[in-house]
Amino acid sequence: MKPLRIIPLILAVLLTFSTCTWGVGLAAVLPKGELVSLSGAGKFAFPNALLGKNTVIAMGFHPRHQPTLEKGLLMFDGLRTQSSNLQIVEIAVIEPRYKALNGSIEAFMRKTVSNKMLMSRVYPFYADTKQLKTALGLQKEEYSFVLLGPTGQVLWKKSAQPTPAMVESLRQAILSN
Repeated sequence: MKPLRIIPLILAVLLTFSTCTWGVGLAAVLPKGELVSLSGAGKFAFPNALLGKNTVIAMGFHPRHQPTLEKGLLMFDGLRTQSSNLQIVEIAVIEPRYKALNGSIEAFMRKTVSNKMLMSRVYPFYADTKQLKTALGLQKEEYSFVLLGPTGQVLWKKSAQPTPAMVESLRQAILSN
């Protein structure tokens, strides 16, 4: 076969491979787990249940950031009226070595959530923090707000106190997807 005939074949294979990789997205590299909300009412398989929708995740890696994450949930809540394909959750990431203490940890978490109506949207997740941060492109952040697209790609992320400007930035990211 002549080299010029092979090039289109190689390009087709590369295009197919990149399309498959894009479709798998972040779900392939994120830690997996069954998450149950603090209220016990919500349950989903992470990250697979997030696929097919836009998802805002308020993600914390230390209990002291609960008020910031809660503020973000409340500020972003109005965005759900602008997109029927949007879910907003908080995930408190806890190292797996503490799983044996989950009853005490989750009882403490229930006490720290000041707006009890949010309990059904706050999920403890016993997962490898480093793996999760790496997959999401977070480095030293102790908390972050992340918008995942329907195929699991990161569309937007911020690691700062929620502000009206941040809400607008997130709204634009949701509308542009």
